[in-house]
Amino acid sequence: MRTAKWHILASFLLTLLGVVTSFFLTLGNEDWFYTFVSDDMAQGRTPASTRTQLLDVLTDSGEGIGEAMYVFATFLFTHNAAIGLLCFALGFAFGLPVVLLLFYNGLTLGAFAAIHHAHGLSLEFWAWIAIHGSTELLAVIICGGAGLLLATALAFPGEHSRLANLARQGRVAARIVMGAVAMFFVASLLEGGGRQLIVEPSWRYLIAGTALAGWLIYFARAGKPNNRAARHG
Repeated sequence: MRTAKWHILASFLLTLLGVVTSFFLTLGNEDWFYTFVSDDMAQGRTPASTRTQLLDVLTDSGEGIGEAMYVFATFLFTHNAAIGLLCFALGFAFGLPVVLLLFYNGLTLGAFAAIHHAHGLSLEFWAWIAIHGSTELLAVIICGGAGLLLATALAFPGEHSRLANLARQGRVAARIVMGAVAMFFVASLLEGGGRQLIVEPSWRYLIAGTALAGWLIYFARAGKPNNRAARHG
């Protein structure tokens, strides 16, 4: 992870660019929503939805609406996992497909954010996303970084041949993606359980913040030698 930190940062910025772009385009003209979001992804939530309809999906944990929310959550997880793994696999194509996929993933999220913002539901929407997104979207971004790592290995081989550099960096990227797959599993637990059972936004943000802090601490510290042990060793 630390080896690919700049690639992961670039992956994050590409996703963020997609979010910001579609957010403001959709706020300015709601027709853009249908460009960025497929019918399967929308699950009936469109600019034509009322505030009550949108809020019910975000907060209802019972049957009916709750079941629809579970179906959407499962679809979203499958979608994001597929995007993440594709980002890694398409790194072999010199990175352009990776850039487009990351940007596209941001576009869909930004469009959803816009229609909720228009109804004064930004707080509730981002809480709904954050409880699993702090793990799941982070895993997508990490996969994107791994894909960009492969792309730069091909485009800028340096002192090695392209094939040799790809093999060297490919081992690093593969280990990164293996960790991201584990993150997708954790996200599925948060998405299939926690988000359905916990509807209070403040609790959702607390869980999201705790998960994100845990991942960042782990990535910053894991694998580093214990300085105290090294001094006494």
